[in-house]
Amino acid sequence: MDCAVIGLLSVASGIITVGWLFCWIGRLAVCAITWIKYGEWPQYLIYEEMRDIPLPIPHTDLVGIQKIFDWTMEQSATSGLFVLLGLFGWLTASLSQAAADCQRAKRNAERAVTIKRDPYTLEDLIEGKDPPNR
Repeated sequence: MDCAVIGLLSVASGIITVGWLFCWIGRLAVCAITWIKYGEWPQYLIYEEMRDIPLPIPHTDLVGIQKIFDWTMEQSATSGLFVLLGLFGWLTASLSQAAADCQRAKRNAERAVTIKRDPYTLEDLIEGKDPPNR
């Protein structure tokens, strides 16, 4: 992949991470206000969150896979957002490291092209010749 594409993916995943962090903080504030007013923390499931966004709920005819989907949808949206936040944070860090590695590899390749190497072979070493100055 080109370094620019990797860098762009890194920036995009960082923006998504920050956006989800703000959404999570907003949802946490709404839950905290509800708790202060009524003394009860509102339950907010991933199913409800996907319905609010609106995203389609995954469905399959395979019973075992559908049970996994149903179990996931019945989990707390707060924990789901933590998991997604962690995944996108990891993705951002990985992509930014990959972009840095890509840039370093490009610089090394350009440097290798510009450096002229004097032919110094194994036979020269065996004969005791000194290596050329670089």
